[in-house]
Amino acid sequence: MNDTSTRVRRPKLKPVTMTQAAINHIKSEIKKHHSDATIVGFRLYLSTAGCSGMMYKIEIIRQIDPNDLCFQACDEFNIYIDKSAYPFVQGTEIDFVTEGLNQIFKYKNPNETAACGCGESFTIDDRFDEEEA
Repeated sequence: MNDTSTRVRRPKLKPVTMTQAAINHIKSEIKKHHSDATIVGFRLYLSTAGCSGMMYKIEIIRQIDPNDLCFQACDEFNIYIDKSAYPFVQGTEIDFVTEGLNQIFKYKNPNETAACGCGESFTIDDRFDEEEA
């Protein structure tokens, strides 16, 4: 007889994903600006900024931080997210779109409850529970 009362259940991580357009753009940026083979992927992180409080930031990385969670974007690279930022971005889809003359990353984040008018920053509801992650 199995005793499941002592078994700890860990919640399943909701991955951060990318559209093919976003993957193609990152691949292009890596080829243009980072042609060496030491690229491991890119990091999605948050900074405190803008009217609404948090802003998405990305950087191409050569070294993995031990505090990063890893999600496979494609065969060529991974998405790395700091564990402290993950609760705010879990389940996000990253897209790359053309709007008029501008090309930008768009983040479809199911955790967002508000965004500033220009779309630069966002807010997570106060009821958000970091323990879910």
